[in-house]
Order: sequence, then structure tokens, then C-alpha cells
Amino acid sequence: MKGGQQAKWANSAVQIVLLFLGLVSTLALFFGQSGFPEPSFLLFMSAVFAALFSAVFLLFKGRTRAFLLLGIFGAWLLAGVFARGYFSYGMEVASGYIAPYLAQVANLELGAAAPTQEGAQACAAFCLYCVFPYAGFLAWAVVLRRSALFSLLATIPLFAFSYGSLTQPAGVPLALLFVFWVSMILQSRVLRTAKEVKPGFSLLCAALAAGVFCTLFAAFPQETYTASKDAVNLRLDITNTALDFGYSIRGLRGFPAGTPLSSSDGTVSLDTTGSVQFADREVMRVHCDQPESLYLRGYSASVYTGHEWLQPDEQAFAESNAGIKPLQYLGTENLLPADSVTTTVTVEPGRTDSNFLFTPYLLVDITSADPAPSWYGDAYLAADGQASYTFETYNTYGNAFISADSVSNLWHLSMNLPQYRGSMEFEGYTFQYEVFSIGGILYPEKSGVPSAVMEGAQAFLTDVFFMGGTDPDGLLQPQESPDAGYRAYIQSEYTQLPVGLRETLLAWWSDRRSGENLSPEMQPFYEPSGDIPPRYWETAAKLVASEVSKNGAYTANPGPQPINRDFVEYFLTEGKQGYCIHYASATTAMLRALGIPARYVEGYVVGKDSFGEDGWASVSANQAHSWAEIWMPGIGWVPVESTPGGTAAGEVAAASAAPAAVASPSTAPTPSPAGPPETPAPSASSPEDAQTSPQEVVESGRAGFAVLLIAAAFLACVPFICRLMAKRRRARLMDDPDPNRAALGIYAYLDDLRAFGGEISQAAEAIALKAKFSRHAIRPEELAQLRGERQAERAKAANRLTCGKRFRFWLSGL
Repeated sequence: MKGGQQAKWANSAVQIVLLFLGLVSTLALFFGQSGFPEPSFLLFMSAVFAALFSAVFLLFKGRTRAFLLLGIFGAWLLAGVFARGYFSYGMEVASGYIAPYLAQVANLELGAAAPTQEGAQACAAFCLYCVFPYAGFLAWAVVLRRSALFSLLATIPLFAFSYGSLTQPAGVPLALLFVFWVSMILQSRVLRTAKEVKPGFSLLCAALAAGVFCTLFAAFPQETYTASKDAVNLRLDITNTALDFGYSIRGLRGFPAGTPLSSSDGTVSLDTTGSVQFADREVMRVHCDQPESLYLRGYSASVYTGHEWLQPDEQAFAESNAGIKPLQYLGTENLLPADSVTTTVTVEPGRTDSNFLFTPYLLVDITSADPAPSWYGDAYLAADGQASYTFETYNTYGNAFISADSVSNLWHLSMNLPQYRGSMEFEGYTFQYEVFSIGGILYPEKSGVPSAVMEGAQAFLTDVFFMGGTDPDGLLQPQESPDAGYRAYIQSEYTQLPVGLRETLLAWWSDRRSGENLSPEMQPFYEPSGDIPPRYWETAAKLVASEVSKNGAYTANPGPQPINRDFVEYFLTEGKQGYCIHYASATTAMLRALGIPARYVEGYVVGKDSFGEDGWASVSANQAHSWAEIWMPGIGWVPVESTPGGTAAGEVAAASAAPAAVASPSTAPTPSPAGPPETPAPSASSPEDAQTSPQEVVESGRAGFAVLLIAAAFLACVPFICRLMAKRRRARLMDDPDPNRAALGIYAYLDDLRAFGGEISQAAEAIALKAKFSRHAIRPEELAQLRGERQAERAKAANRLTCGKRFRFWLSGL
């Protein structure tokens, strides 16, 4: 009996040691990586709490233990009630330390408080208040239950949160946490067959794990460690999993998802736009032989519904028989003169498994990738897993984009590329002509043309192409340009707008200059008939960018978007504040209303000053951006920038480099240097200030404590709420009274099942295409066929799920 008691207490002592390892290492990672004040004091007190709870669990049993725990947590709650004002202040300060990373992961917007001495003390007190129940739960899991499952559930979330922001290995805390995990897991395998574990075995587990990590640290010292590509991708996988979870609940109010590059499939939800925030994390490296401000497009979206931007139909582009690669138009054979000057741009993506490649504009060729990646229609270049891509682009020796507040160097390309070619009969003489942006050139077929005839032919050519004149006698015989077929396609595909929006936008546009004296040259742009000649598209785009830029105030916190309002219409006429998504969407829609083919684009902006002396630039997540693009005849797609300060990527990087504890979480990827700085979040009052206003302290304390309790309850219910909302949303779509919409809802369900091993038959594809593009309604038997396939595929997918995917499957409401 005495030997059994000794073994029992020795085993408990080992569990207490493991508890200290797990608790201290987890909190050291969390508080250390987030930069919380007084981490040593917090770790010491967490060890004291662990010892207290260990004593309760080991020395007391039954009702005595239950009443003792009830008294302890009752006292904890009373402390929170009496010190609610102080803890509320501490909670606001603490949010400033975790807001930058939490905003990226969950798309939340939290306030920040100034890091004063009083604020640091209040923050430490609030953290200590939160650590107390956490230490109790972990002590219950390790010392009393000796459960590997509950131990992992208690420590992995905080580790995952901290790991996403790690810039280098955390050394000893990370090793101790792994020792704790390995020890608990090894013990759990024995507990399946033996009720008790010998203390010698527990010590052996801990010693074995510690030995492994000591060996690793000796072989790979922390100061010389460099993370491999696989390790970086693993960390990004963990972060992206958290991002996917954040976006899975973006339908909830207060969880905005409308941020640049927030979608993995090129679909942009506009109804859920809200506050925008990105972490300062490198996403790619870019090298340019002759650095200039660079727009790297990820994907374009063409279908505007008033609430979303959707990807174009790839099949429609294939059927257009355009005969060119639109995003690589300058690489068309015999288009560029032989003496054209080009430059090279090398892109090294941080992830090799992204869906999109980020490509520069004015692309001539893809030179280094082998095999060359493929184009997804005319929307984007699909990534194929290579680590580096080198592009050859035309060198404009300056800005290759259209903007309201900067000079474009696209004229350099227009000067060297004829926009129109053909032949002309004039007064009995035949000429070949080429029309450039600055004028036309005539080439007589025979010599000896009288100078008067030559001058008359030149004047006629200038009048037709530059002065709005006509050719009633058919003297001009134009030669079809290589992009003629594609221009016919985009004229119908990329001028689409929801019913009624075109009229609203044209009325808004006419009001921009109503009552002002416009020159005859400018009058046609503000009283449009929808047929602005292509040679004036660049001028019109510059005017639109200018008007949209001046229409609203730039802010990273525009407030919620009314779901029942068209996104662009609300921004231009009522909301009048937003960030790049708002400006880019409005610019694209306004250009379409004027009859100019335009698309919405998301990608990254790299400022000229971002490039170092060696030509390399590091591109971070906070340089994500949205803009419009138009097709310039003879040149290709070019960006149109209307966001105030949208090209100031250098200022973005400077703003994001501020310490997380003091920076407002409203830092956005495209700040507005033109307007006044945004009002920072108000700092919380200090305890001394609170004493001068007791009523404010009471109200603030009640609100803070209520928020704390509500937040805890909400976080526990989030998975169930997400599942419920996902199921209801799917059911609403699949049970829509309109059979075509119901068919599309079922097809979307089948498409989501593919992530879990489901398949879509050709028959289902055909029915979905019919539902989307045909004017005829889906027949009841076709709808029944889709429903039957949905049930069958769901059953097959559910049976093939691995343990790791079951929770995702459950959470998605499939």
C-alpha cells in the first residue's frame, strides 16, 4: 500500500511538472510574440495559479473539491465585478497588442489604446484575470484527467495564434511546448490499456522528448536557423486555415470579408465590405531591371451584380475566337517594332500553391518558366507551382497606368505602335496610312504626288481620326487590327451593368459638370451617348478616375454596406467614403456606363521607391490593392487608378511598420496622402481620469464586463452559428421557388462538395449551364436529377472523409 501511494504521488508530481511546461511555454509564446507588458510577472503568476489548482485537484475529492472550486471561481467573478472599470480599461489596452494580427485572421476591427504606464499595468491585470481560469482548465486536463485531447485543445489555439506572427523560432518556449505535447500523447497511448501510468514511464516520455529537441537545437542553433520553403508554406497553411475560417463566417454582420485578395476563387463579395487591415507579412519578392511603379495583377472580375464581382465565363472567351492572348497582347507576332525596348520583371511568390500568378502589365513574353503557365481565359495567369517567373514587358520609361493625379507614359507606347492601318484613295492617288496617338502618316504607292494632294490627304486623315470627322465617300479602307475580334467581344462582355444602373450613373456623371462652362473638346465626355470613340478612351478614363477620386473621402472604416442597395450606387450618391474596393468598383462601373469596356482587378502595387539598389523589392500583404483596367486599342489592358494615394505603396509600408501596440488597427493598404489623416481611435481613459468621473467608470466597467462575458459565450457558439447559417443559406438557395436559381444553388452545393472528394457529372454541368444562360426554365425532372445527385455525392463524400476533414465538412453545413 505504501509503495502504491508513493507511486501515485510521484506520478502526480510528474503531471505537475508537465502542467508547468505546457502552461508557461504556451503563455510565453503568446505574450512574448504579441509584445504584452510584464511577461515575466504574468508567467510567474500563472505558475502560482497552476500550483493552486494542482493542490485543489490532488488534495481534495468529491463535494469538498467541488465546493472549493465553486468558491474560488465565485471570488474570481466577484473580483471582475468590483474591478470591472479597471479591467475594461485593461481589455482595451490589450486589444491594441493583438488587434493587428487578429484583424488579419478573423477580419475584425478592434480599438487600440495608448501604451501609457497606467495602461500597461491595467493590461497586465486584465491578462492575469484571464490567465486564472485558463490555468484552472489546463490543470484539470493535465493533473486530474491526464487527457492528451483536452491538453491539446487548451494549448494549440494559443500556439496557432502566436505561430502565425512568428518571425523566427521562439527557442526554449517552443521546445518546452513540444516536450509537453509529446509527453502527453505518449502517455495517452498507454492509458488505453492501463488505468495508471508508472511515474518512471512519464519521466521517460518527458526525457525522450527533451532529448530530441536538445539534439535539434544543438544541430540547428537558433541564431543561424533559416526557415525552409516548406516550413514557410506550412506556417502560411496554418494562417490560411484561420483566414478561411474567418471568411466562412463573413456573412455575419461585423465580420467583413470585402478586402483585396480575400477570395481564393476570384469572387468579390461587396455586401460584406467593412474595415480593412493586413499584416505586414511578405507575400512575394519582385525584381525589375529598370524599376518603376509596378501594378501586379492577380485576377480580374467581369460580372457585376450590384453586390458581387464574379469571374467571367471562360467558355465565352474561347468561343469568341479572339485569336490573341489579351494579357500578353504586345507579344503578338509582328506587332512591336524590332527596335522596341523591353525590360524584365521577375516574380518569386511566397507560396507556390496559389491559384493566381501576379503578372505585370504590357506583357510581351514569359521567358523563364518551363513549362510556361497557362492563361485562364482572359482573366488571369494560372499558377503552376513554380518558384520563380520572369516576364518581359515593354519599357515605357515611366508610369504605365492611367491616374487622376499622375502623368502617364503610355504615350511612349502609343507613339511607337500604330493604332490603325489601311489604305486610302484620294483624288486618284492611293496611299497606305498608319495612325499613331500623335498623328497619322501617309505612304504614297507611287512617287510624284502633288504637294497639294498630299496636304489634302493628310488633312482628311487628321479630320477623320482626330477631329471627329466622317468618311461619307468611303475613301478609307481600314486594315483589321489583331485585336479587332477581341474588341468586339469585350464591347459586349465588359460593358455589362445591372438593370437601371447605367441610367443612374450617367445622371450622376452629367451632374459633375452641370452649370459649368465646358470647352467644346470636353463637352462630349460629360454628355455621353455611349459611343465615345476608342481613341478617346484613355482621356475618358482619366476624367472618370478624377471624378470618382474627388467624390468621396478615403477611409479604412466606411461602415456597413446596406445589403439592399447597389454597392456602386450607394458609394457614389450616399455613402461617399471607402477604400480601394469602393473606388475601383465605382470607376469600373462608370466606365462601362460610358460604353468603355472595363474590368475590376485585384493584385499588388509596388512603388518605385520599394526597389533596392539591387533591383529587388519585398512585397507585403499590406500592399494588396484593387483598381480598374480598360482596353486601349493596339496596346492592351492598362490599369486605371482612382483611389486617393493608391500608388503610394511606400507610404503603406511605412505605416505598417509602426509597432503593433501603438498603431491604430485602421491602417489600410492604400492610405490617402491627399486628404487629412484619419481620426485615430480614441484612447481609453486612465484609472486616474476615471476617478474624476465615477458615473463614466461605472458605465464603462459594466459595458466592458458585459462585452467580456458576451465575447466568451459567442466564441463558444461560433462553430454552431456558422454551421446553422451555412445550412440555412444553402437550403434557401436550393429551395428557391425559381427552378433555375434552385438548380444553380444545388450546383454550388455540388461544387463545394468537390473539396471533400465529391464529383460533378457532365449532366449536372449541362443543367447548370442551362439554368445560368438559357431563357427557358429548368424542367422538374432535371431539378429532381440534380437533387438526387446531390444526395448521392454527399453520402459518398461523407463516407470517404478523413478525421481531419470531418470538422470542416460539418462546419460548412454540407
